[in-house]
Amino acid sequence: MNVLQNLMELYNQLPLDSTYRIVAKGILENLDKVSDATIYDIAEMTHSSRTTIWRMVQKMGYDTYSDFRYALKAAVSQYTYYNRMLPEQDVRHENNIIPAFLSRLHKSCEFMEQKLNLTKIDALAKELHQAERISFYMPFRIYSIYSLQQNLAMTGKATGYFCLLPDMLEDAKTLDPKSLLFVNTLEFAETMDMSPVFLIAKEKGSKIILSNTYKSRYQSYADQLMFDVEPNSNSDHASSIIFEVFILVLSEVYRSRYIE
Repeated sequence: MNVLQNLMELYNQLPLDSTYRIVAKGILENLDKVSDATIYDIAEMTHSSRTTIWRMVQKMGYDTYSDFRYALKAAVSQYTYYNRMLPEQDVRHENNIIPAFLSRLHKSCEFMEQKLNLTKIDALAKELHQAERISFYMPFRIYSIYSLQQNLAMTGKATGYFCLLPDMLEDAKTLDPKSLLFVNTLEFAETMDMSPVFLIAKEKGSKIILSNTYKSRYQSYADQLMFDVEPNSNSDHASSIIFEVFILVLSEVYRSRYIE
């Protein structure tokens, strides 16, 4: 996850009266100002304390406030490269946006027709049923994971869903050989290094299923790959669609076999 995703995750997951949520809201509403602000500036701007800001920065996985500010400044100054669902050359005119998305959706459907294998998905559903605990480490919240978690809960499985690096690190420490870990990563220069998470999970003996992607830098940690998206065949948006459909199919197969 990059710093903006971290802020949005923190903002969205906390209750309305949370001090950290109020601070995150203040930062998100003043991105043009806070990227150069000191910790004292942000404390004053958000009517909070320096200690609160520092704790929030730690909660998002940054070792120092300087690391957080550097990441935030880079994200704001280079936002044209962030949160882009389509390559810039494909959307030079807004009339191209819908055709570009539909083209990638079509390619995603072709890919899934080739790669989605019911026998393999059924085998994975069996692994889920045999596991005592299943964790999901994702860069964002998606409906399909919640759907799968509900089905797992109906069969007495303990599950966890984490999007912030510190939470992943803490959860990884509780894994064991009877655990199953699903990981989906976004891999760009500005995203946080997840190697410590993988190292802990491996040390604990958990099976790791990596959901993305072609030549992932974390592939050596994985015991299994969900699918392998080749470069230029799909955008990040298309890869997200493939992942979500895969999880929805897995959820329905699990429900069919072990609940109904």
